[in-house]
Amino acid sequence: MELKGGRRYAPALAAVLALLGWAVVNGAPFVYPDTQTYLYLGEGVLGLESSAPAPDTAPTPDADPSAAPVALPDAAEPDGERLVQTPPSLYYGALAALPLPLPRPWTAVLLQALFTSALLGLALRALAGASALAFLPALAGGLALGTPLGLFVGLVMPDVWVGLVVLGVALLASHGERLGLAGRALAFAVAAGGAAVHPSHLAVLLLLVPVTFALRRRRPKAPARLVLAAAAAGLLAHAAQGAVLTRHHDARLVRPPHLTAHLIDAGPGMRLVEERCPELGLEICAYREGLPVEWRHFLFGFPYGGGVTTAQLRLADEDFAFARATLAHDPLGVVAMGVEATAWQLVRVGLTTAPIRASIGERGALVTFPAALREDVESGRFYEADAVYALIEAVFAGVLLLATLLLGAGLAGRGPARALAADADLRRFASVVLCGVVANAAVCGILASPYARFQARIAWLVPATAALVLLAARHASAGAIPQRERQSREGGPR
Repeated sequence: MELKGGRRYAPALAAVLALLGWAVVNGAPFVYPDTQTYLYLGEGVLGLESSAPAPDTAPTPDADPSAAPVALPDAAEPDGERLVQTPPSLYYGALAALPLPLPRPWTAVLLQALFTSALLGLALRALAGASALAFLPALAGGLALGTPLGLFVGLVMPDVWVGLVVLGVALLASHGERLGLAGRALAFAVAAGGAAVHPSHLAVLLLLVPVTFALRRRRPKAPARLVLAAAAAGLLAHAAQGAVLTRHHDARLVRPPHLTAHLIDAGPGMRLVEERCPELGLEICAYREGLPVEWRHFLFGFPYGGGVTTAQLRLADEDFAFARATLAHDPLGVVAMGVEATAWQLVRVGLTTAPIRASIGERGALVTFPAALREDVESGRFYEADAVYALIEAVFAGVLLLATLLLGAGLAGRGPARALAADADLRRFASVVLCGVVANAAVCGILASPYARFQARIAWLVPATAALVLLAARHASAGAIPQRERQSREGGPR
């Protein structure tokens, strides 16, 4: 029976509280070195009085503060053109800096909990029927305790949104016709908005577009077109941000040469430099004597405080050219690097560097934070609780392994999740989720490098999918889903 009146919203609100639990008990939102940059940008976008000092370094993915910087052969400022390191998302910055209804950056955490709860509720309703919404608080609470989801909901970073993007696409691809207008609008908005707040999220969404069309080749294409439209909206959002920033700074935006850094670090690029420089004719040849270096040192050892230099500009402009030259020089090596990086990223799901806490080097970034937020973070109940993070990692490792085995057995028609083998819609849902998890590993592992935070932010989707499949099977067998709805599912019971 469908919940009526105010009872319809009680499970969703309880789920929001469960997802907020870690941050509320901590007494402060969780942060990361880049959080300060988002706050500074967001306050500028919203025209608020800045509480954060202007960042004097580019955001770094867990850069080792003890790393020696890479010496630039040409550290001169460019002539006739102002260069600016591409900042992170203005959209997420605005979200992080919203002052209402809670003091910033609490509003961002609240909104992340609300959207996560809403999308999990939409998934429960689509997969298991309206009556299953009563299980929403238990589902959200279980994910918050047994996976890093609660920490990422409470983290003032766009990380949690990549999982929501994948979940929204999975719902459109599998149950698009039955979501209703409001449900489709929510899934579309989350997919498009989540893609807008970080380039890696957009890359994952773009990879899921052909997957969605392939899975719906014998079904109405309208939900797949919504996924395509979400990807187009994400592309437009990034283009608009680039235009706004270029106009605002009256400068050319320069992105770090991620591909060059990873190819050098992984080996194929270094072999190209050793064997083909200087006749290769690319800027990287000027670094031949100082290479190889670890990818973070290469990207983030530059003197950002002094501005972007012509050497950095040339490296950035030649990033794809260097990648193409490396692929032509050592195709098997590049392919092997991509496969290894993706596989290694898939299994790196720890909390070694996020969120900021007393025992990790990233705590040094707190000196750049607004004083009030810094004090809240350092007085948080989990700031010195290393055992808590170790416990979360251990529990999650077991939960993730169990969920993976459950889904694998279910696809083979065995075990408690065997409904996957009998229900085509459930298979579509699980397939998109698993493809999204792998796509995230490929995007992050290849374009940057395997790093625990990159996969921990999305791996919670695997146990979430296992739980949703089990609930769907339970409610289907109990008759919770109307018979006509079950019979309408393509590929019904075998």
